[in-house]
Amino acid sequence: MGKGIHGFVKTSSRLCAKEFNQSFAMWRQNIRLVLSLQLLEKNLSIQNIALELGYQSDSAYIHAFKGLFAQTPSQYRKKFLLV
Repeated sequence: MGKGIHGFVKTSSRLCAKEFNQSFAMWRQNIRLVLSLQLLEKNLSIQNIALELGYQSDSAYIHAFKGLFAQTPSQYRKKFLLV
């Protein structure tokens, strides 16, 4: 069973590198960040969103979000969601 999972991870990594020009870990992080946009529409705290997405802390989530979207989740929420 372990070889099957290992093979899947290697294949997924190669596919992401080829199709998306990024590592599997970066692709997965970007997917989580895009999904977080839906959670920002709800009246959840940034900390709850971070934990829901599997980040160790809200500051780790904010740092990743800012790296992709060039603004914090709170700034995004205020600018685009008029909350």
